Amino acid sequence: MTWRQALAVAALLLMTTGLVCALGVFQTRAQALAAEGRALLSPEAVAVHATVGELMEHRAEFAVGTRAFRDLEEVPRARTVVVLNGNWSDVAPSIGIRFSASDVGRALVGEAVHPEVEGGVPFVEVAGAQYEVVGRLGLREDSLLAEDILIAAPALFDAAQTRTVLDGPDIGARAVAVFGRDRIEPVAGGANRRTTVDFVTPIVLTLGVAVATMASAVAAVSAARHEGDRARIRRLVGLDSAAVLFRTVLVACSTPIIVCAAVLTGLSCVGVRLGGPALAAVSSQCMVFVVVMLLVGPVRRRSWS
Repeated sequence: MTWRQALAVAALLLMTTGLVCALGVFQTRAQALAAEGRALLSPEAVAVHATVGELMEHRAEFAVGTRAFRDLEEVPRARTVVVLNGNWSDVAPSIGIRFSASDVGRALVGEAVHPEVEGGVPFVEVAGAQYEVVGRLGLREDSLLAEDILIAAPALFDAAQTRTVLDGPDIGARAVAVFGRDRIEPVAGGANRRTTVDFVTPIVLTLGVAVATMASAVAAVSAARHEGDRARIRRLVGLDSAAVLFRTVLVACSTPIIVCAAVLTGLSCVGVRLGGPALAAVSSQCMVFVVVMLLVGPVRRRSWS
């Protein structure tokens, strides 16, 4: 390809990669807003009246990622959380909350909560104990979590048989198997029934990825034709077929990698991080380009070989 042809192909790939990344950011924010509306709970969350001893006794029977929440009567809209099975990073992954093992005994607060500061360390006081504030809840100042406090403190789970909210993979069936159906009750869905999240978002994501995939295929066909023309010329002047094929494969693999690396680097520079599904979608666009270009080029255009 000439540099102008390569620039045109790269520009089309840049647009498709940018579209996929934008869809990834949109999906992340939609999931975060849905999690805020559900008070950090998934639609599968259930409530059970159980003691902390019962929860710990059966923790191995819950799936990895299961956590338990309890409201704290001492402070309005304050909750404590404990991970029954899994890592502290499983507390609320869809909203970007990443408690680590070192954060046990620390807290996350909403924007409307004003922690006290002592020695340069912000903290909230609950039940006579101080808990260092290590992060914020919610995407904006007017978030639904603006007045909430979430404390990673298993010690705040008292021994009484109190209402506890369980959340995690397949939590409904597992909780019924452990405690019985009579002790299980559903959790109110909150503000999670929003059309933009539950209905429109999957359609937008599906159509967007489909358009990006077709655009990547078009870019690959264009690149294959341009490269095929130059490959025939190289073959006519005496270059070895293996060398010509190697150059075609090199162009097919390097072009999407360079473009995707440039886009991801630019996003990281402005503080945007993509989740696993978005990165997988970007990788699939690269694979579509490589496969289509190699099929249209070396496989179907054999006249230069």
